Amino acid sequence: MNKRILELLAQGKTDAEIASAVLKEFAASADDVAKAILAAKKEQEVAEKLAAAQKEAELKATEDKKAEELKSQIASGVEGALKKIGVDPTKKFESEQETFSPVHKKVIKQKVSEDRKMFAQLLKYAAQRDMKSVHSLGADINAKRAQIANAPLLSNVPTGNVLVPVEIEQEIFAKAYTSKILSLVNTNVVSYMGKLYPVLSDVTFAERADRNTNIGDGTPTIDAPKITPVEVSAIAGIDNALIAIVDRIIDAIVAQAGNSLAKVADRKIPANSVADGGAFDGFIFDTNTDATSAAKALSALVAKDLVLLKNKLSPEYRDSAIFLSSDTVRDVVGLLPSFDMSLVTEDATATGTGGLMFPTYTASGTLRPFGRDYPVDNFIPDTINLSTKSAAAGNPVLLALDPSTVYAAYADLRIDFSQEYFFAKDQMAIRFIAQLGSKVIVGNGKKSVAAQSLTNS
Repeated sequence: MNKRILELLAQGKTDAEIASAVLKEFAASADDVAKAILAAKKEQEVAEKLAAAQKEAELKATEDKKAEELKSQIASGVEGALKKIGVDPTKKFESEQETFSPVHKKVIKQKVSEDRKMFAQLLKYAAQRDMKSVHSLGADINAKRAQIANAPLLSNVPTGNVLVPVEIEQEIFAKAYTSKILSLVNTNVVSYMGKLYPVLSDVTFAERADRNTNIGDGTPTIDAPKITPVEVSAIAGIDNALIAIVDRIIDAIVAQAGNSLAKVADRKIPANSVADGGAFDGFIFDTNTDATSAAKALSALVAKDLVLLKNKLSPEYRDSAIFLSSDTVRDVVGLLPSFDMSLVTEDATATGTGGLMFPTYTASGTLRPFGRDYPVDNFIPDTINLSTKSAAAGNPVLLALDPSTVYAAYADLRIDFSQEYFFAKDQMAIRFIAQLGSKVIVGNGKKSVAAQSLTNS
C-alpha cells in the first residue's frame, strides 16, 4: 500500500484521489489509509530535500573547482611577472629588515612594528599638512594606549597634541633613563592620572607584643606620597626632504629625544630651583637636605671633610651613602695629597709620606673614597647658593646622599607637529612634551642628603 501511495504522489494525484484509489485496491480502514498517506508525504518531502542538498553540494564543488583553477592561473601569471622583474615570489615577507643604523654604527635587524608604522605615518601626515589624519591616527594611538597599564587618561591630553605610540615612547625613555642621575636614584615610581606615585617609599616594620595586639598599635608604616610632575618640552626641526624616508630616521629621532631628556634629568633632579623660577626644588635644595656645613675653600678640602659630610646624614642612610659633585670638586678630591694626618687635621704644614690619598684616580679615574661610590654629574652647576636655594650665582658643592631616597621619573610623552614654525627653513617642527617629577622622601626630621659649599677663594 505504501508503495502505491508513493506512486500516486509522484503522479501528482490529490489526497482525495489517492485515498479513493487505495480504498478500492486494498482492504484497509479509512484511518489506516489517512495515516499511510501522511507518512508517504513526509517521506517524499525528506527525499526531495536530500536531493536538493545533494544537487547544491555538487554545484558548490564545481564552483570551488573552477575558482581554484582560476586562482592557480592568476598565481602562475603573477609569479611569472614577478620573476621577469627580478622579485622572488617564494620569499616570505619578514617582520624585520636589515639596515645600516648610523645611531648604532652597524647593520641591525629593525623590527617593522605597528607602532613604528604609526609614528612614521604621523610624520608623513603632518608633512602633508593633513592634520585631520594626524588627529585621527592620534585617536587610534590614544585608544591603544588606554588599554595598557599606567597609560595616562585621555582627558590629560591637550587638544592638538597626540600621545606617542607606546613602543616609540618606551625607546625614547630607555635612552632618557641612561642619564647619570636616573641611573642612580630611585625610579620605582608609577604614573597614574597625571601624578607620579612611589610604589613604597618608607616601609618600617615593628614588633607586636602578642597576637592580641593590633598591628596598627605598633609603628609599621607604608607611606606612598604623590609627586606632582612638571612639563619639560623641546622643539626640533626635521628637513622635509627626510620625511620621505622617515621609516629610516626614527632611530635618530628616538636617540636625540632620549639623550636630550637624559640631560634634562641630570640638570633638574639635583639642581632645579624654585627660587630661580623652577617648578620644584632638586634634591640639593630639598627640605630634607642638610646644608648646615659651613662654606669652605675648595683648595682647603681634606679627606676628613668627606667623612664629616657623610655623617651629616641620619644614621639609617649612611650605609648606602655615595658622594656626588661636578668634576670641579671631584678632581680636587681625587688629587688630595696623602698626608699622614689629613684625616684629622687641616694643618698644611703636616709632614706627609708623599703620593696621593686615592692613587687609582690618576691611573684609571676610579674614585671610591672610604669604599663609597663617587659618580660625577657635570650638569650640576658650580654656581650653587645653599642659603638662597639658587643655582644662578654661588659656588661648587660636594654632596653625600642615599640615592634610594630620591624618587624621580618621567611620565607620559606627547608630540605635536607644525609645518609653519620653520617654514623659511623648509623644515617640519616637532614639539616633544614630557613630564618629569622628583622628590626626596624620608621620615619627618630625617636627612638623607647633605651638601657642602666649596668656595673658589
